[in-house]
Amino acid sequence: MKIKDAAAEFLGQKRIAVTGVSRTPKSHGSNIVYQRLRARGYHVFAVNPNADTVEGDPAYLDLKSIPGGVAAVVIGTRPEIAEQTIRECADLGIKLVWMHRSFGGGSVSDAEVVLDAAHNFSMPRRSLIFNAVQPKYFIVHALRDGTADVTEGTRAGPIVNWERCDYDWSQPGKVTAIVKDTNIYAIPGSSWEVNATRVDDRTRVRLIWTRAFNRRPKGLLFGFAYRTFGEKLFGTYAREIIQGLEKLENEAAAA
Repeated sequence: MKIKDAAAEFLGQKRIAVTGVSRTPKSHGSNIVYQRLRARGYHVFAVNPNADTVEGDPAYLDLKSIPGGVAAVVIGTRPEIAEQTIRECADLGIKLVWMHRSFGGGSVSDAEVVLDAAHNFSMPRRSLIFNAVQPKYFIVHALRDGTADVTEGTRAGPIVNWERCDYDWSQPGKVTAIVKDTNIYAIPGSSWEVNATRVDDRTRVRLIWTRAFNRRPKGLLFGFAYRTFGEKLFGTYAREIIQGLEKLENEAAAA
């Protein structure tokens, strides 16, 4: 999904919540987003657990407090609060979530931005960064502090490739995903991991895929492709992930 298509789908909703809308709007991007959506005729709802009103409108404690619910959410809060909101979205079945504010300094050079992206399961952001993850084959089964149970997949021609992983980001500097169910890979033996650290004022990112394939026809086909083209394909995909993240962060900073 392209960014303009994802934006069109998001803005096609009429009831949108915005988190992080402040009582002191001067320097808060969430307030600007709220004002623009309201001016364009959207039914927009501000979420701020520390206020009764913002921008002259009622403020709500959380998403479930909004009468009638919403179809989409703009998140404009700090990372630790944003993660709670993403879990609430999953619980409420809200699939359209847009991260307006950068997690770090607004640049992909921040290692935390890379790590946050690896365990940020909001749509459409995830498919814009990880283009092999298609919304049709994406399910968040459980989201907890530091761990998640997620199915992700993609269609390539007539073949759908999917995997269900246990994600873990409880250890500093890395996010791991262990495959526990799949139609392609062998279990155990398949995983992926991202490491991001600051070195000499720059960010070093390592993406590691470990793949073993089952003996069924799809597994044999993908196993052959992996042995033949895997290094080139995964190298290209790793660069696309970082480029996609960098594009989103730059757009957010310019918004």
